[in-house]
Amino acid sequence: MPIQSDPPITEDFLTVGNSVYGVTKNLGELFVKQSVPFIILRYAHLYGKDKKRHGLIGGFLSRIERGLEPELYGGKQSNDFCYIKDVAQANYLAIISSWDCWNQVYNIGTGEELTAQSAGEIICKTVEYSGKINIKKPREADAQRFVYDISKARNMLGYKPKYSFRQGLKDMFK
Repeated sequence: MPIQSDPPITEDFLTVGNSVYGVTKNLGELFVKQSVPFIILRYAHLYGKDKKRHGLIGGFLSRIERGLEPELYGGKQSNDFCYIKDVAQANYLAIISSWDCWNQVYNIGTGEELTAQSAGEIICKTVEYSGKINIKKPREADAQRFVYDISKARNMLGYKPKYSFRQGLKDMFK
């Protein structure tokens, strides 16, 4: 559910990083762009079986499994959640792409924007948790809106995400 009227983030969006992690990713991109032929894939918020213990999903699952209410910081901020099988598809398409797709940056996500609160509710429904969600004060480091425009990856690489957030969670818990 969109929370702002700003357009989704394109590949031309100014990247600077607001954390050590973000800054090191940005520095890595700058180095690669100056060193070798490249294709850079910028991933949205990744999730999948092997990332089950990280981020919003991991936080909710960990607390629910321990009999605690899941905690949500804010809830109005939004994200683009990308299932790991869609990421694998994007990587494969990048590897087999023709030379005219090289030396480009591509956003890899779904284009599906969910608020953290909506995502948390979907997680709870998926794992059949019907208790309360403890909503806390928003964290300053969290972006208010993070959703990618994936049209360049669609058009140039043929990338087409197959998993909505709900579908990815269902597959993850099979």
